[in-house]
Amino acid sequence: HSVVVDDGKIVEILPTSEANTKYASVSLENRWMGSNSVLLPGFVNAHTHASMTLLRGIADDKALMPWLQNHVWPAEGKFVGPEFVYDG
Repeated sequence: HSVVVDDGKIVEILPTSEANTKYASVSLENRWMGSNSVLLPGFVNAHTHASMTLLRGIADDKALMPWLQNHVWPAEGKFVGPEFVYDG
């Protein structure tokens, strides 16, 4: 299969034979032949705990569940809001 990218966005994924016909007008300089390659998605971390760095060190010597239930979750309930997340 081939991936067609226009202006940095994927516009089509189709069998290579179809891509060669449909996009024959695209110059070879603007093609990348990755026959021995793997196409992977961007490694973008969309799930972060960046704001939790502001709670770093709170009872960090505790086991996971007591740490969460007795320290982290109560602190989040008390302090976390839009400004806290923005600052973090």
